[in-house]
Amino acid sequence: MKTFASILLAVGASAIQQNDLEFLNYIAQHSKSYDTIEQYNYRLSNWITMNEFIVEESLKGLNYKVGHNKFSDWSRAEYVSTLGYIRPQEATEAQSMEALNAAALPTEVNWITNGAVNPIQDQGQCGSCWSFSASCAMEGIDQITNGTLRKFAEQQLVSCVKLCFGCNGGNFNTVFGSYAKKHALYSEDSWPYSATNGECTPPSSGETNFNTSGLVTVTVESELALKTQLATQPVSIAIQADQRVFQAYSSGVFDDDRCGTALDHAVTLVGYGVEGGQEYYLMRNSWGSSWGESGYMKMGMNGDGPGVCGVQMDPVAPTTTKI
Repeated sequence: MKTFASILLAVGASAIQQNDLEFLNYIAQHSKSYDTIEQYNYRLSNWITMNEFIVEESLKGLNYKVGHNKFSDWSRAEYVSTLGYIRPQEATEAQSMEALNAAALPTEVNWITNGAVNPIQDQGQCGSCWSFSASCAMEGIDQITNGTLRKFAEQQLVSCVKLCFGCNGGNFNTVFGSYAKKHALYSEDSWPYSATNGECTPPSSGETNFNTSGLVTVTVESELALKTQLATQPVSIAIQADQRVFQAYSSGVFDDDRCGTALDHAVTLVGYGVEGGQEYYLMRNSWGSSWGESGYMKMGMNGDGPGVCGVQMDPVAPTTTKI
């Protein structure tokens, strides 16, 4: 592991530029380390590209802020490898949810403060976003139905859902409508996450009594229908997340149509609200707490249609029965 002192000696004190100094601060803030000066220079180059983008974007007067996070020294290929949403090919039997009258909905819903959402996690360099999205939604409906917030094992889904592809991608529909209907979930403590595909070898203990009973497909491209379901429980969604403007999101209501609608990343909506007169969905990501607002994003609502980043294109929620 290179220390700051060894890096400075390798670069040469007289050659230290402002970018190097800011990058060293970034390394310290995010607890990064590099084994060689070549690796340092490679990561510095990636960071400089992102820093230039952040500076340019910050001058545009956007409604949200961008900034550095754990991805700033990653290559594009490394970043895209974390985007593992694959739309399901098989049909799943689902209920549908009718939208309420807008006047009947609460003005704000927050399942975090309501005790139905566990702390932010980090999927690492594994395209397992779908498992984190599914687990969060199942943990939410479990708490709402049975009164206790439990932590389920993403690694079980990554290793065992054969209709998905582990670190190479998958979807929450298959988890809700097939796998979790047949297989009880294990606790996170008993089956820790490894950011690898792993083997489908259940531990000797830690099996919970939770199963899904199926899933609810929310009316696509309907803001009212999605808010209606969110008033009931957290909802799994798919979005497009491969654009740099999304990657560098820091805070505020994200309302940028440059995000796109080619769905490639699975996350969970855990509420909605209003900030500065702008309505938003509260989205829980699986990239650790250094990304966004401590791991969350406020995704701006803009009426019916695909929504920002395609947020309203594929909303699905698990169902369960009281234990």
